[in-house]
Amino acid sequence: MAEDWLVSSLVLLRQESPWHYAGVARALEGWPLTVTLGQRLTWLDFTDGHHRLLASPPDGGVRLAAGLAEILALVDGHRSLAAAIRAGGVQVQAPLAALDALHSAWEHYLHGAVRAPSFPRLLSRMRASGRSDSPALR
Repeated sequence: MAEDWLVSSLVLLRQESPWHYAGVARALEGWPLTVTLGQRLTWLDFTDGHHRLLASPPDGGVRLAAGLAEILALVDGHRSLAAAIRAGGVQVQAPLAALDALHSAWEHYLHGAVRAPSFPRLLSRMRASGRSDSPALR
């Protein structure tokens, strides 16, 4: 089975940049996530400062979908999150109130990623996987 890049990156962020991980967790608390990255579907919830994998799709919450190439372009700084959403490279279905939380979580995530010593290795593995499929929200 392919590596779950999102979960791997959250674990790495929690270990190597805990302050930024805490910011992600605070921002997303109360907003369960359904994330499709490439063809990988992940259900997450943030509670009490930590993420947990869910065994089934959450009711409501936030749905995000993006291809791996689009995520790499975002992380590499080639495109802003807003531009990626406008262009359709990142698809979002969320209550209006969740959008500010998503933006805040993304900023914490990126700031933590650039400070986490192991993040470049994770990105190298992502690039080497060669998966650039773009999913659609289901």
